[in-house]
Amino acid sequence: MRPLAEQLFRKANGFEGATGKHARMYETAEEVLLGIAGRDVEGFFCSFPPDHFKGGCVEIEGTRIHAAAFEQIPPGSVRRIWLYAITAGRAFDVPEDAAPLMERLYAYLWGTAYVDAGRLLLESDIKARAQAPLSPAFSPGFYGMDNTASGPIIEYSGGGALGIECHPSGVMTPIKTCSGVYLEAETDAFPGDECLVCTGNPGGCSQCFIRNKRQVAI
Repeated sequence: MRPLAEQLFRKANGFEGATGKHARMYETAEEVLLGIAGRDVEGFFCSFPPDHFKGGCVEIEGTRIHAAAFEQIPPGSVRRIWLYAITAGRAFDVPEDAAPLMERLYAYLWGTAYVDAGRLLLESDIKARAQAPLSPAFSPGFYGMDNTASGPIIEYSGGGALGIECHPSGVMTPIKTCSGVYLEAETDAFPGDECLVCTGNPGGCSQCFIRNKRQVAI
């Protein structure tokens, strides 16, 4: 876990190949990491059969999880649905009166790197079990999925057993937590990176010029 988290931390925060001042800053960041106890990442995932993907939504026990990007995926191509939840707990939550601002910032950034590393390892595990290509990670706030989707994802993935709580707004605690949906499907219609931060109509993407690869002429 740590080597991957370190790699992600370096890349995300501009420390790759760091020299001089930046190398010293990274040394400080490493010292902060070594001072954080219990920095384990825990995760749950579960799967559902394809009949839970209908009408551009994942539907479980009457609860619908919608993402605009789901409209790009032919329903008949879906082979399995995977829900996941990952948390680093409260290890990276450094109280304001316990450390200088920069150390608290490094702890926050390390928490992000560890959760991202956990998700990548979990994704690798799911891929090893999947019988068809795996979609990108559809997470609340991305690919046109509302933040409030985190509630049912946490509930049905078993994230509550990890101590994850979800507020009505969709905010999850502990802060260093993520959740989402993977679709296992026989299709080449998975949305691309340009759809990650969807700025289109939240009602759907069927008319989106990115999806339809239209060119805008002035």
